[in-house]
This record gives sequence, C-alpha cells and structure tokens, in this order.
Amino acid sequence: MAKMISVFAIMLGNLTPDTSKTCIFNDVANQSLDMRFYIQLSCQLGLMGVDITSFSPNQEVTRAQFGTIISRVIR
Repeated sequence: MAKMISVFAIMLGNLTPDTSKTCIFNDVANQSLDMRFYIQLSCQLGLMGVDITSFSPNQEVTRAQFGTIISRVIR
C-alpha cells in the first residue's frame, strides 16, 4: 500500500515529500530496503505513518485508513 499510494501521489497528485521528516518506525527493520524506502516516502508525503511510532507494515489496511489516505492525496 505504501508503494502504490506514494507513486500515485507523486505522479498524479503532484505531491512532493518533506525530506526533513525523519519518519522512524520501530517495526520496519525486517522489511526490504525497497519497502522501507516507500514506507518512509509515504510518511514524508504525509499520507501514512503520520505521528505514530509503529507502522504495522504487515497489517491489512482498513476501509477507514484507506479513506484517510485517499483524502490526504486529494487535499
């Protein structure tokens, strides 16, 4: 989800990441380098992982979370 929404937000939503955000999560160390990049990117875009310390990369995205993410893309 992080990869899909980040690419969508950059290409179609014309969003740019705020690279000054560090976006450190305590549960992504065992993810691939590629996945960690997109997790950080989605956070720096302000779409996912905002103001939390656990990203929960293996959990399903709820309908409410998906709606919130989409609303952040089209702001």
